Amino acid sequence: FPPGWPEEFKHLLQAQQPALHSMTGVTVGDLLALRDKLDYEYDYTATTTLRIQARARYQGPRPDSDPQVRVLSRNFKPQVECALCGRPAQYLASNATVGPYVALCAQHAGSHGWRYQRMHRLVNSPRTGLCQYHGPMEARYAFERFAPAHPDRG
Repeated sequence: FPPGWPEEFKHLLQAQQPALHSMTGVTVGDLLALRDKLDYEYDYTATTTLRIQARARYQGPRPDSDPQVRVLSRNFKPQVECALCGRPAQYLASNATVGPYVALCAQHAGSHGWRYQRMHRLVNSPRTGLCQYHGPMEARYAFERFAPAHPDRG
């Protein structure tokens, strides 16, 4: 434990260790049924609250058993319009550390970007503009291109 941690925090974390270890080998699919929802808070200097819903099951090939991370799905690109012309936005601009943001297309980000202290690419994350996340290194990983098959739709 880091120096100075209160004893009650140490006891709480130590009490949770057996439960955490018993989750080894459990997948998200083991825990969520279709249409289940869960709330999740990610906190790294600025809290982001997410509501996650299981909307479809992955139908592709089973990933190899090697330890690498496999991306099975991504968010769809949000439909955000440029505040100045209505074209698809590619940037979020702000004069504050955390919002409010103004959505801008590439043209207006170039011509009006000097008016803003902060300019972020619109990326595949509910945390766009927070905590130095600037999106994936490769553009092909930015957003999902194909809609998943939904069991509700034939």
